Amino acid sequence: MFKDQKNIYSAITLRKTVVFPVEKVPLVLEGKKAIETVNRALKDDSPVVLIFQKNSEENDIGVLARVLQSWFLSPMILGVIVEGLQRVKIARIFFEDDLKKAETVTLISKEQKTGKEALEIEAFS
Repeated sequence: MFKDQKNIYSAITLRKTVVFPVEKVPLVLEGKKAIETVNRALKDDSPVVLIFQKNSEENDIGVLARVLQSWFLSPMILGVIVEGLQRVKIARIFFEDDLKKAETVTLISKEQKTGKEALEIEAFS
């Protein structure tokens, strides 16, 4: 089940790593684009979408995450601690100002809904 509202966030693709909602995880990010994405998120105090990649394919379910800390390990390698906030469905991925962005729709868990909507979510599970 999805909420109708779509949001656009900066996105980072992760390989060989998965972050779950409510989990705090240290990550090592490489490259100018990833560093710029984290710096912009910290500056704007906005979350980022973590897109998970398996076998060279990006998954259409990701996690909205908050960057809690960042530090440079070298000029092109950044260490970060992120906190997963919630799962999101990725409607589309695009580039804006040379940075990866994701248009997302929030996934609603059955714990967040009651009544008829909870039954619909249970049926989809």
